[in-house]
Amino acid sequence: MTPAPPPSPTTELWGGALLGVVESLAAVGITQDRVETLLTKVGIRWPDPVGWYPLTAYLGFLAAVEAHHGAEALHALGRAIPERAKFAPDLDGMERALQVLDVAYQVNHRGPILGGYHPRLVAPGQAELVCDNPYPCAMDLGLLERLLERAAGGSPRASVLHRPGPACRRLGARACVFDLRW
Repeated sequence: MTPAPPPSPTTELWGGALLGVVESLAAVGITQDRVETLLTKVGIRWPDPVGWYPLTAYLGFLAAVEAHHGAEALHALGRAIPERAKFAPDLDGMERALQVLDVAYQVNHRGPILGGYHPRLVAPGQAELVCDNPYPCAMDLGLLERLLERAAGGSPRASVLHRPGPACRRLGARACVFDLRW
């Protein structure tokens, strides 16, 4: 198993996306003072919505959030992304949401972009999504669940499953694979 290479030190995250993510931590009970402390430890001041921030520092922030507050906090952050980052407002179905997911990822980052979101429709209402971006899989799971809620129209069949096994970034793999139904 070959782990993904680290992101380039010149890759950056848009400040509006970063601000939305850090503000969403209040929803899981993490105070602004605590968030500011974690940001400061990785060299980020409170985010400016028009600024750009080193992705490596942001990944350090996410690691600190997980270490101090658990994977549930990362899951909540992922759920906030479609509401806070530059994302297509007109998600008229899950297939459309999957088509624009990688575009949204690219728009919210600049510099040498590492990986992305690579969907493959398996059958009507069913897709496989390979995520080879540098983000934690708990965060991607939250993102996909929220997209499914928004784009699948509340279908009771809707589900997201992180495929089990060694193909997981947490275990050193290059990518995680998610199975989606709607």
